[in-house]
Amino acid sequence: MFRWDHRQGQVFVKFYGQSESVEPVPQDSRLYNEALRFGEEITREAYEAGKPRE
Repeated sequence: MFRWDHRQGQVFVKFYGQSESVEPVPQDSRLYNEALRFGEEITREAYEAGKPRE
């Protein structure tokens, strides 16, 4: 899951079952760009709750 921080102009990632990354994701990240193209938008609440690792 990715989060866009509009104040900092940076993107952060949170993989299932883990906490959010401390370092921002590069704008040219392949995984990030695929998520933009093919992923689904979720709410802030869903992002913060996270998903368990299956």
